[in-house]
Amino acid sequence: GSSGVRAVFNGVATAVHAGAEDANGNYPTENLVSANCPVPAAGIARGGTWANSYWISASRSAFEAEAQKLFDDHGRRLTWVSTFVENGKRRWAGIGRSGTWANSFWVSTSRSAFEAKAQELFDDHGRRLTHVHTYVEGSTRYWMGIARSGSWSSSFWIRSSRAAFEAKAQDLFDNHGRRLTFVQTYVEGGQRYWIGIAQGGTWANSFWVSDGFSAFNQKAQQLFDDNGRRLVHVHTYVEGTKRYWVGIARSGDWANSFWLSSNVDSFNYTAQIIFDKEGRRLIVVEFLNT
Repeated sequence: GSSGVRAVFNGVATAVHAGAEDANGNYPTENLVSANCPVPAAGIARGGTWANSYWISASRSAFEAEAQKLFDDHGRRLTWVSTFVENGKRRWAGIGRSGTWANSFWVSTSRSAFEAKAQELFDDHGRRLTHVHTYVEGSTRYWMGIARSGSWSSSFWIRSSRAAFEAKAQDLFDNHGRRLTFVQTYVEGGQRYWIGIAQGGTWANSFWVSDGFSAFNQKAQQLFDDNGRRLVHVHTYVEGTKRYWVGIARSGDWANSFWLSSNVDSFNYTAQIIFDKEGRRLIVVEFLNT
């Protein structure tokens, strides 16, 4: 399409802001600088018509300022957030899309504070948790969350083993009809924890973990070919000497793209090409260095 903001990343026009062309055919430009320390990234983009923005900031304050500006000036709600370390410096990345729902984003310095805030947003404002990202900086583990207004049933849980996590996900599906929509893992005190979000719905859903990217990609393709299920979430982690890939795919009829790039620059470029040529909007990014 003709709409798409060009941000400059290391001097290359790579940004992915859909629907931001002004009346004169010009695009805003954001200059992002990479220190050329490769951070691989995987992404999912899907067909759609909504306005979409994807950006990377060099500080949390700059990130939050951009998210607020996109909301104030363009009505775009934050739907995804992550942070990664590049050349020793922490970067912040986000996706915002047009919409009319109420939205909240927050950062907590403990799991208990994070869970209390998520519960408060649900109890007082009816906002459902849709995204979580946790990371360590210095000696503190931070928790980031996004919650949005809605009427669906919702569950959020953390378990200290994959088996217990999967058992909870299955119970929510079997007894409450809730589909897994989000997964992340993290290690604390030598123990790996699993985070999940599930949402009430009627669509067909698949969750799996693969040993290696090739096996993961093959499974995603098989679910698309045989069952018409589109990849909607990806997460990856290292345990021992192996990198594992976690996926969620759901039934749907939209066009979908999934790719892995060797560095952030090439990832951004591919995302822009997919938007320009296919009209597919970025919905998920997984940096392989968080």
